Amino acid sequence: MKYLLYKTVEPAPVKMETQDIKANENQIEELIHPENQENISNLILMLENEMNEKWISVKSRMINSEILEFAEQIIDLGNKYNSTLISNWGNELSKQIKNFDIENLTKSIEFFPELIKKISNYNNSQK
Repeated sequence: MKYLLYKTVEPAPVKMETQDIKANENQIEELIHPENQENISNLILMLENEMNEKWISVKSRMINSEILEFAEQIIDLGNKYNSTLISNWGNELSKQIKNFDIENLTKSIEFFPELIKKISNYNNSQK
């Protein structure tokens, strides 16, 4: 016998903790600290400009160290603006890259524009 016996096993379903991140607009209010409502516009500007440029680079290159650095910057941004939504998304990216969960990492990275859109929609509804 030349080969070892093996059996193909389906991967266990991954529990996506991005359920919190993929919250609808009604839940976003809970994920943005009420004391920082006035800073949401600044957060959106940071996400749409500086972080969006980094996201484009990360998305196209998919280099682990760049993704981890991007995730850490997102976490810092979430902490700065007391946005649990942003911090959770950054933590999820960080965890996925550390666990080499490429399938879910790709989905999470693709979610970035949706994240900005949800925060923008929430901000517009508060005006």
